[in-house]
Amino acid sequence: MNTSGNRLYSVVISLIVALGGFLLGFDSAVISGATPFYKGFFGLPTGSWLIGLSVSAIILGAIGGNIVAGPLADRFGRKPVLIVTAFLFGFCALGCALAQDVYFFIIARVIGGLGVGMAILVAPMFIAETSPRKLRGLLVTFNQLNIVLGISIAYFSNYYIQRTVTDTAVNWRWMLGVGLIPALVYFILLFFVPESPRWLVRQGREAGALAVLRRVGGEEHAQTELSEIKASLESSAGAHSGTSLGQVFSKQMKTVMIIGFGIAFFQQITGINAIFYYAPMIFEMAGGGKDAAFMQASILGLTNLVMTLVAMALIDRLGRRPLLIIGACGLTVALVLAGAAFRSGSYTLTDSGLSVVRQEIAKSAGEGNADQVASALSGMKGI
Repeated sequence: MNTSGNRLYSVVISLIVALGGFLLGFDSAVISGATPFYKGFFGLPTGSWLIGLSVSAIILGAIGGNIVAGPLADRFGRKPVLIVTAFLFGFCALGCALAQDVYFFIIARVIGGLGVGMAILVAPMFIAETSPRKLRGLLVTFNQLNIVLGISIAYFSNYYIQRTVTDTAVNWRWMLGVGLIPALVYFILLFFVPESPRWLVRQGREAGALAVLRRVGGEEHAQTELSEIKASLESSAGAHSGTSLGQVFSKQMKTVMIIGFGIAFFQQITGINAIFYYAPMIFEMAGGGKDAAFMQASILGLTNLVMTLVAMALIDRLGRRPLLIIGACGLTVALVLAGAAFRSGSYTLTDSGLSVVRQEIAKSAGEGNADQVASALSGMKGI
């Protein structure tokens, strides 16, 4: 048995599938850099509800994608659904880049959101069902890591494009259209990925499932995993036959439901997504220039990526709960400081700054006299 070869194969197919997470993060963050430019092209005034809808349209689509992803993955298989998500990501990138009006732009974003919602569910499901047990935890984290990597790359891509493509009528098209490249790569590579062994067993295709399991973990792993999959499916079938929606919301499940829903809800309601979606605009409003705002957004994405790596390194050592508490406290402090900075911010012109300005505007034969007069006027403030 070639153990290293088996492991390499598992890592490769997990990385391919985790590209869905990369596209998810990229599509979510790339809009932040495009918004300041396309709102002018579409003639949208600042504060228009259509700006908010164009940004949040991907979330609306993601809700629908979440709802249909499970049933579609169970009926048609994980691999076909992932291929569809790649197509939806590509359509979104191309549609947004070519949009001539805001309504088509929003429709393209909603369609991309369907891919986001499906990828959130199916990509980690596929990795978990295909990976060997010893590598499963690590490989599943590839998807989450790729999400924050996609966010970071989107910010850096936006920064590079806004610096190199100076025409504001088309630079936002490049920002959004560049997402077509990873979508095409994802679409092509998925054809070389096997189907989930668990899904194959559910369809009665045990020989196909066994072949996949042998490839990812060897003969011993394949036989053991196949037996566990069959036992798990039988157990699930028995459990589902006696489970109703009412039992999910019963008193016995009340605490679990509150904790699970609460963590997910408060993670989103904190407002951190608003910062991710509007980062360059927020930094520019805080007083920086446009170029500086895009660079600061890139630093934000890089910080997010680094801290995700830190969390991955500490999660088994410190535990889930302490990291959640630390993260929540840090997020609270950061958001309070951000709000306070906007509330108390003020801008003044200093003598040193004014001296530079007057030197620049007095470039003439009499610039010495002009500077002398300006200095005298500046000194009168003491009176």
